[in-house]
Amino acid sequence: MILPRNGRIVVIDDKFEEQAFPLLKTLYRNGFSAMYFSGEQIELPTNPLSDVRTIFLDMELIEAADNNSKAAFTANTLSHIVDISGHFFYFIILWATHTELTNYFWRYIYENPECKCNFITIELNKALCAANNYDITFIESEITQTLQSKKGYLFLANWENVINKSANDSICELLSLLEDEEDIDKKLLRIIKNLAIAYAGDYVKDTTGQIVKNAMLAFNSIYKDSLERNTIDVSDDGFDFNGVGEIQNKKIKAAINSKLLLCTNSLNPKPGNIYLETNDELHRNMCFDLVEKESYLEEVIANSQLISCEVSPFCDYAQKKWRVGRLVFGLFIDDGYRKRIKKADCLYKTPLLKYGDKVGLFVFDMRRSESKKLGKWRRKIISSMRYDLVVDLQHKIGGHCSRPGMISL
Repeated sequence: MILPRNGRIVVIDDKFEEQAFPLLKTLYRNGFSAMYFSGEQIELPTNPLSDVRTIFLDMELIEAADNNSKAAFTANTLSHIVDISGHFFYFIILWATHTELTNYFWRYIYENPECKCNFITIELNKALCAANNYDITFIESEITQTLQSKKGYLFLANWENVINKSANDSICELLSLLEDEEDIDKKLLRIIKNLAIAYAGDYVKDTTGQIVKNAMLAFNSIYKDSLERNTIDVSDDGFDFNGVGEIQNKKIKAAINSKLLLCTNSLNPKPGNIYLETNDELHRNMCFDLVEKESYLEEVIANSQLISCEVSPFCDYAQKKWRVGRLVFGLFIDDGYRKRIKKADCLYKTPLLKYGDKVGLFVFDMRRSESKKLGKWRRKIISSMRYDLVVDLQHKIGGHCSRPGMISL
């Protein structure tokens, strides 16, 4: 399905009865939510919308003496309806054939100093749509035919629709668990409370804020299962990746890895938090232990930072059984100096990551760890690991601590 089913469609057309309304009726009949704007100033959203994906745009929204003025008005209207200041992308269906306005329109869009977004654009003949009674199969076939060369967009459109379906499936699964009672709200609240208890333990029973947060975390697991199930059914037919190379730019690779492995910093201590340490003696000693050759010591010290990572069990954190913070120490090494670090079973090295404007990796030494009482340290949080990376590090630490020793001659 090319069109989004999660209400991310906008129709912009000044002629409501003759043109916009028949299109909207077709979309609604086929389960597509859409927002409508005529272009009138009083109808524009208070703040530009950033959660739009597809736009049916009539290029000629006003009667004006020249094409320049018409295109300027349309470009200005579009920039007030959707947010063009971020790294978004929009699929614009030019909802009429006004080739005489196109160059002017795009000039006004891209000359806007705030414009950072990307557009995929096709033309859809409004007269042909009307001749086919605005049939959704005709509209989608016309769009599909034009988008055959835009497989990247088709992938993202599929993915967003899978997300929408998975969220709906998860809610339906939750509702199917409810007992047969009259009060639907009590049914939901009982399920929500028990999901929180299942996730975090009995301590949340009388803490409303903790119930809400932990129930959402439990519900994420249901959603993830539904998402994976629906993803398996997605077909990869028609995708051709021949000639599409791998990313070679290290900064881009590091930025992608950071998206996959790191998350928004937490203001509170939690497993996965990475802290900046200021112990110069420990920094030097760690560098001395980790460098391949002693001659590399000073340059590694100069191009690394001492860090620590919270590796306490997630269950202790969720169930408020956390008594001390368990920290493992390491270094952030600039990419140019990572080969100066030795290979050893006691070290855990992450892939290349982006930290501030630097590209490098975190290297943790399992031999250097300590426990601190909660609230007894004042460390700056510089990043936070996603769950999978924390678990992998915890597994490595556990394996290092439990490795067997052999005695022999």
